[in-house]
Amino acid sequence: MTSVKRVYAANDATNLYIRDDNASGALSAYNTAPDFAVLVYAQDFNHSGSIYSTSTGFYGGTLDHPMNYLFARWSDSTTYSMFSANSSGGWTWDSNLSTQAPQWDTATGRIELEIPITNITSSGSAAAGSWSYMDVETAYDNSGTWTDDDITGIHYEIANSTSTWQYGSTLGHEIESLTTNAARYSPSTNVTINTNVVNPQAVSESGETLTLTFTHNGVAVGSPLTATVSLARVRF
Repeated sequence: MTSVKRVYAANDATNLYIRDDNASGALSAYNTAPDFAVLVYAQDFNHSGSIYSTSTGFYGGTLDHPMNYLFARWSDSTTYSMFSANSSGGWTWDSNLSTQAPQWDTATGRIELEIPITNITSSGSAAAGSWSYMDVETAYDNSGTWTDDDITGIHYEIANSTSTWQYGSTLGHEIESLTTNAARYSPSTNVTINTNVVNPQAVSESGETLTLTFTHNGVAVGSPLTATVSLARVRF
């Protein structure tokens, strides 16, 4: 039911704004089964070493990095809650936020939320250039059992009015498919490798060098192969 298709993030001097697009293109209405939740985990933008962190999601899933804060709304509740990591590796409720609660569009599956910057900083403020790892999650209620359904990690840097747009880390998404002409080979047999490489960034790439290296059991073998490529951006 819930799968994060794409995440957008921006900030002003007061809030961090996040948009989460559900892959199905739809979501349940308020207080209508199946229930879902949107959860955003964040590291302290001040990187204080004196507060607790955990790599465990609210329902037991695995986060991409240790996180300090959690902001969540469930589709059967009007409450927008903040939690902090505790000494047991879980989450402790802190408060219900007075800011605008997350909203969603049932017809498009788009969820939008805002997080006060004061709530993701141990000092109460974050200068432009301050950064944090974050996880954006959609969870759902499967017949009475809540599940951390899909967790997407981002790296966010606080921007100012002169900052240029950043398009996030796309590492790991450039290779669309990779196949070989056989499952096993005899020694000294030639191997044919077919791969589709795409450009998931928001700008076209021209005259870039593509390098393919080979390892066997963690040890480099053979010589790298290089090619010059130009890739149009993928339009979603």
